[in-house]
Amino acid sequence: MTRERVWIVVLAVTCFFAGVAGGVVFSVGRFAPEPSGPFADYHARMVRDYDLDAEQADKLGQILAAYDERLDSLKSRQLRDLDAELVEAGDRCVERICRFIVPERADEFRRGAGLQFGSSVTSQ
Repeated sequence: MTRERVWIVVLAVTCFFAGVAGGVVFSVGRFAPEPSGPFADYHARMVRDYDLDAEQADKLGQILAAYDERLDSLKSRQLRDLDAELVEAGDRCVERICRFIVPERADEFRRGAGLQFGSSVTSQ
């Protein structure tokens, strides 16, 4: 191989790897991370069905994470004491979603969730 061809190959390989590195650097942050956890499918469906923006989707994720933590803490208690608290935790989660995520479509959300229009929990 002649000397010029070696330099052409070195330049081509360098350009290739520079393009790969640039693609990786510029693509980081372009795609939102997929939510994970027990409510990931529910989160994705809410974002899709209610056309939530990024801020609303983040808040929804926080609400669902808090609900999951509450459920975990309740699981450690006796089953007979759990019913009322589970209902309360669920109602509180629904009210937070209605108040902070989809306030203009709260009635539609409650109907879709199979809930009555007036929930028993009205405050956080």
